[in-house]
Amino acid sequence: MIRLRSEQAEELIRLRDCLEERVLQSQTETQSLKASESKLKGEVEKLNAGRTALQESLAAKDSELREAAAKMAAVADQLKGADQQLEAAQTLNDELRSESEASKKELEAVKVSQEALQGQLDQHSAARAAEVLRHYSQLQALRASMQALQGRNAELIKLHAVLKADMIRLRSE
Repeated sequence: MIRLRSEQAEELIRLRDCLEERVLQSQTETQSLKASESKLKGEVEKLNAGRTALQESLAAKDSELREAAAKMAAVADQLKGADQQLEAAQTLNDELRSESEASKKELEAVKVSQEALQGQLDQHSAARAAEVLRHYSQLQALRASMQALQGRNAELIKLHAVLKADMIRLRSE
């Protein structure tokens, strides 16, 4: 009977050691998951900063385009005035037409540039959004894993307490 109790006590000690090892392993995994979560948050912040920089760049380009449009409007006003004074200022009218053609070419080049920039921004925004969603999904999965590990850790701690109580009871018997 004493031998049976001794074997049970040894088995309980082995179980306790095993549980302690599992608790330590769960704590290590939890710390690793927290570090991964922090890293992913940093990545999301970097992506958001990049998106903000792109938006600011686009706003600057938009401002340049507005200035160019304002210049074109000024040139158009000059052309209207030149048409009214055509007989008296034919030479001036020719110069204004030349300027108008150059401005139209510049505007066309600006429009092409704007369309290209808009396309790049759309592609980049879509890629960034997909990347942010992917990181967010990974973060959610990590959180779920961490919660599962914490639940499992709590169960192991409860089981450890029960086994410890059984060992104390067996020793007292």
